Amino acid sequence: MVNNRFFVSYVGFILALLSSCTSDISYQEDCSTDIKCYSAIINSSTKTSLESGGKVSWNEGDIVRYYSTSNGNIGEYSILSSGLSSNLYLEVPSNSSYLIAVYGGESITDNINGNSFSLNGAVKAEQSGKFEDAHISVVKTYDIDNATLSFTNITSILRFSLERTDISYVIFSSKDGTKIHGNGVVDITFSGISVSGELGESKGSSIKVKIGSNGEYFISLLPCSLPSGFMMQFYDSSDNCVGYVDYQKPLSISRNTVVNLGALDSKINTDIEPDIPDIEYNPDLSINGTSNCYIVPIGGDYYFDATVQGNSKDTFSTQVVSAATLWESFGTDVTPNNGDIIKNVRYSNGKVYFTSTGTNGNAVIAIRDRDEEIIWSWHIWCCMGYDADFYGQEYYHNAGTMMDRNLGAISATPGDVGALGLLYQWGRKDPFLSYASTIGTDEAKSTIIWPETETSIANQNISYSIAHPTTYIQSNGINADWIYTGTEETDDTRWMSKKTKYDPCPTGWRVPDGGNNGIWAKALGTSSKIEVEQDVDNQGYILSGKFSDAPIVWYPKAGERNNSGNLQSSYGGTSIYWSVTPDRYLVWKLQLSENMAYPVSSYYRYFGHSVRCQKE
Repeated sequence: MVNNRFFVSYVGFILALLSSCTSDISYQEDCSTDIKCYSAIINSSTKTSLESGGKVSWNEGDIVRYYSTSNGNIGEYSILSSGLSSNLYLEVPSNSSYLIAVYGGESITDNINGNSFSLNGAVKAEQSGKFEDAHISVVKTYDIDNATLSFTNITSILRFSLERTDISYVIFSSKDGTKIHGNGVVDITFSGISVSGELGESKGSSIKVKIGSNGEYFISLLPCSLPSGFMMQFYDSSDNCVGYVDYQKPLSISRNTVVNLGALDSKINTDIEPDIPDIEYNPDLSINGTSNCYIVPIGGDYYFDATVQGNSKDTFSTQVVSAATLWESFGTDVTPNNGDIIKNVRYSNGKVYFTSTGTNGNAVIAIRDRDEEIIWSWHIWCCMGYDADFYGQEYYHNAGTMMDRNLGAISATPGDVGALGLLYQWGRKDPFLSYASTIGTDEAKSTIIWPETETSIANQNISYSIAHPTTYIQSNGINADWIYTGTEETDDTRWMSKKTKYDPCPTGWRVPDGGNNGIWAKALGTSSKIEVEQDVDNQGYILSGKFSDAPIVWYPKAGERNNSGNLQSSYGGTSIYWSVTPDRYLVWKLQLSENMAYPVSSYYRYFGHSVRCQKE
């Protein structure tokens, strides 16, 4: 029996285990017909334990699983003793036409034949950090009596060490959304004796590695490329992030290699306190320009210019005599009282005045004429501490800057009901409510009972929408719009790339461009669909690394309103974001469905959908 020793040589960041990966297995004559004795000689590709000197060896109790064509059953063999070599006693019928053996994972299932099988418990979303759990090798031979088996590594391995003892676990994430785990399943396929592996379903871009104490740890991956690098975040036993390592260079991880990240203690950035914008109080909300929406970031007394329509210079043809709050909402299942979010609303000398109580929520203020008819209305977005410019996210390929949250959202935290925001019919400046929770079906509560949906063709026009900002307008069924023209033609000028007076976004922001030249297509590509990570737990989509380098790029499933004005659940389904760009009588949009993004798709204008504003 040959006694081979292999040592791992570290060069820079990448540690390559020997690329020549063969083991001698010889048939022992003293075994029975069906119980064959093999002597497995260990090398860099076949085994499990990487000792401190770089030597690879078997450990007592290691499990080798195997099967052959004749019995079709999965057999298991437990290694009897540790060392560089070990005897294997495998039940392989003499009439078997091949033998397949695997080390690693927890079980073999699904389509077990000479061409494929699924290895469960491999490349998990949560890993132990042990080398033996990270290492997976497979072999197939057609010579069951006397063969030299060439075991092939399915996995690549990342290696790092820590001296700190306060770290409980590490989150390793690809920065560009590359999938690095497959829910613990690797689908293994043979072509002859050549083998390849693919990640199973429910793929993800982050792996949690348990840390027991200081020492060396290993992360199991399939061969992959991380063109934008990776992020490692370190957490204590109370789930507090104590630091991170941001590796910004491209990294290619090959099969049969160990990428040595080295000792990380000195590389951990402990400056993890989030930057907080310096919010300066200014009572004049329109000082930088007028709009249909104003962000209120701190409690206090405010006013804005109420002499013009939106961001235009168009004035009002009728005399304004009063101003009042139309509605207020926390965006939850709690019904606010009048004045909980804004109060003391009044009109004087071309300005609307009000007081913010410092409470998060949304409200709409309207001005009226002598007949109590609404002349215009404004959305007051009370989001304490929020500076849209500060938290703006630069999208890839100079596509543009987007807000980090939906229009009307009082939070950007995944899973928070406050992140849902508000819903808009295309081309309307006034919002409608979304859901009261991320998992329920009830509408968010407000201070009013909302009116019935308007169905009359005579009222399907812009003038009616301005005078009735809380009324949802149903489609006429001819041009898929809430505006009636009598033909399939419709008005495309309500929302445009050059911000219009009906645009619902705050000053300096607008509804984004769509289609092939839109911000999502520029950042993501114009493919009809692109795989993204669905955040099932938080009812949204993780788009970090797809759109932007920002640590969290997250879009919620905020629901939608149908032609009847009723909320339709998007939980587990579709989430749609408006653009300004027409597609004939439809409009281009971003659609997120299950684990796919559709950056270039179009939809009906009468639906109520989310808006995420783009910086002008």
